[in-house]
Amino acid sequence: TASRQLESKMKRMAFFDSLTGLPNRNMINDRMKLALAHSERNQQKFALLFLDMDDFKSVNDSLGHSVGDELLKEVAKRLTGLLRGEDTVARIGGDEFVILLTGLNDENYSTRLAERIISALKPVFKINEHEVYSSFSIGIALYPNDGMDVETLFKSADLAMYRAKEQGKNSYFIHDPQMLSIAQNRLNLKTLLNRTLENGEFLLEYQPKIDFKTADFQRFEVFLRMNDPERGLVLPAEFLPIGEESGLIIPIGDWVLQAVCKQIQIWRQKGMPLIPVSINISQIQLLQGKLTEKTEDCLNSFGLEPGMVEFEVPEMALSQTSKPVIKNLMELHELGLKLALDNFGLGFSSLNNIAHIPFSTLNIDPRLIQGFSSGVNSIITSTIIGIGKSLKLKTVAKGIETVAQKEFMEQTGCDWAQGYFVSKPLPGEKLLLQNSPMKNKNLDSL
Repeated sequence: TASRQLESKMKRMAFFDSLTGLPNRNMINDRMKLALAHSERNQQKFALLFLDMDDFKSVNDSLGHSVGDELLKEVAKRLTGLLRGEDTVARIGGDEFVILLTGLNDENYSTRLAERIISALKPVFKINEHEVYSSFSIGIALYPNDGMDVETLFKSADLAMYRAKEQGKNSYFIHDPQMLSIAQNRLNLKTLLNRTLENGEFLLEYQPKIDFKTADFQRFEVFLRMNDPERGLVLPAEFLPIGEESGLIIPIGDWVLQAVCKQIQIWRQKGMPLIPVSINISQIQLLQGKLTEKTEDCLNSFGLEPGMVEFEVPEMALSQTSKPVIKNLMELHELGLKLALDNFGLGFSSLNNIAHIPFSTLNIDPRLIQGFSSGVNSIITSTIIGIGKSLKLKTVAKGIETVAQKEFMEQTGCDWAQGYFVSKPLPGEKLLLQNSPMKNKNLDSL
């Protein structure tokens, strides 16, 4: 009858996700309560996996919500195909999924499944003529070790998921008792980040990139630092992920550009030979609507030519066919800014993207250089340098720390060198002391 159909439909809406057809938060909560009662009676363990898609917002922003919805449906299908009959996968909101693994006799099953999930979701999704890549950060909580009730287990898995994001995304992390202190540390860092931004108290240091043949300066890459009154200097790897998650990365990026322009102006006034400064720019910043306009206004306010600044674009920003990102890059190039593709070699960007975006330099991923003695890494590095030469791009060996690394990159035909073997990052005022091309091994004597 119509009333039974309506009742069935309402029940489905109450317990299932309308987009993917998976169980929703209500259903997973009920099943967790059953699992808790069963596990307590039978002295069995179960696991909760909390999955969060990395950079899903950029998919929606660049390709549209319809593509984002289709991606979530395809992810749901791949996840379902990996599970045992007694397991449950649910979508609990946005780009968040949870998986309940009951009746565990082997605690390591949850980590093996996490590894299989990461592998299964890595291949490209073809959606509406777009090639879309996805990756997930996964947190794992075990009953009874990490919680004796639904709320605590969810919280433990969620904290572990954030820890996985902090260690580089596309990975998993198992909850441990120190998670609460890690969560408190994140909150403290976010408070410090807000205060540092509000007071304009970030610190900047500059690391030279030199020509292998002449030892002349070619660029200074700027590095952002934050000072914690209790712990001292905080490095970007700790606080920038929080900036990206909170949206603070936009005003932080604006502050960095202003500070760099001011520093270049000081160097010019002191008579220092002007060298372009490389600024790292995130995928989130590249999705801004008025990025080129803001950049031009800042350069004009300090009377600087656009060629004095280079934006280093993360390879991940090109992993999606992102119209806003490409539009911004083209506009920045037309303005006169230099563009570098950063950490190239181990990511997703296609040669087609590189060939059609007007990059001037190709920064080789430091991991390839540090592992150059591996035959595979050596071949990949040589290939990248060959690609750079064929596209008339300067290639940069980032992260050079030893004589052996320097000699290998030089012999392979790389154009420029950067790393602690050349110089550690230095404050702007210290670079004033080095007002002529560098002809010796490094600047550590400054």
